[in-house]
Amino acid sequence: MEITKLHPHLTEGIINALVEIFQGNRYADKTVETVLKSRPKWGARDRRFFAESVYECVRWRRRLYAVAFCNTPGFDSSEKYLEPEYLTRDSIEKICHVWWILRNENRQSRMNLEPLKIQFGFNPVEVWNSSGFSRPVKESIPDWWTIQAKPSWAKNGLLF
Repeated sequence: MEITKLHPHLTEGIINALVEIFQGNRYADKTVETVLKSRPKWGARDRRFFAESVYECVRWRRRLYAVAFCNTPGFDSSEKYLEPEYLTRDSIEKICHVWWILRNENRQSRMNLEPLKIQFGFNPVEVWNSSGFSRPVKESIPDWWTIQAKPSWAKNGLLF
């Protein structure tokens, strides 16, 4: 069974954990462990949803940030937006909203996410699936890794 409603205690827990990770520079696994220990009344589904949301937002933060802020004037997809001063609580909430929309797009979910889609003024799923992002943003990897791996990819015939 899946989560059918975003309960405030879950959303607050996820956003607080991400703020702690991104702004407090803490490890994701330690943060998740701490939050789960502090919430003994959460059931298995709540715990799974919490952990999955936190880990996926951490893994895909660069691409989620690019999707969430693609319509913002002056936005480019450089790594500077992953610094703590850009990852404010409001931007982390927006990243979470994009993740929840993407997570439930192809599922037979009863969760009503239309208000979140309307809030963005565009469909985040279409932006996520578009080819308008560079490889580092699409794969949500650092620029230095791409530069370092480029010769290896070219040697193995992989497209960049």
